[in-house]
Amino acid sequence: MATTYRLVLMALFVTASMSFADEHVDWIDGGHRGNWSDETSWNTLKVPSLQDAVQIRSGMVNLDRDYSVTSLEVHGGLDKPVHFEVPQAGKLLVVGSLRLSHVHVFLNGTVEVTGDVEIGAGTEISGNGIFVVHGKFDTGDLLKLLNSGVEIKVQPGRLLWAQRLWFGHAAHLII
Repeated sequence: MATTYRLVLMALFVTASMSFADEHVDWIDGGHRGNWSDETSWNTLKVPSLQDAVQIRSGMVNLDRDYSVTSLEVHGGLDKPVHFEVPQAGKLLVVGSLRLSHVHVFLNGTVEVTGDVEIGAGTEISGNGIFVVHGKFDTGDLLKLLNSGVEIKVQPGRLLWAQRLWFGHAAHLII
């Protein structure tokens, strides 16, 4: 009898855990510039939300409103980087991890990451926005801040590989 109850409880626990799992949402509108809010730009035909893990592999993405997601991976190609724009009024909150490679980020608004940030090859950030990192900030590959007034705010003791940052005009790193 006790074994039966344990099996039922385990089945309920597994089912409940699966229902709270992140949904993977992919940007599929790689052919032209699109707004984050356009449902047809996503493989799920809905705009990602706080429960979603988002992947962007190609295209030009404009964050046209404030959004929150669980995690974000932006990986373009060597010859065709992703263009990701956060306008002045825009804010993106990533409550998990952010991974970037072969992406040009035009940051005039705010990106805040409560988890870790991993910067891969071919990542450039320009604009006059704010990039806030609460977790580890790993620039294992070269990060270029081009002609930029971008402020990168990293919590004390959380910056890795700072020597691999390349600062253009007016960029700031605040620790």
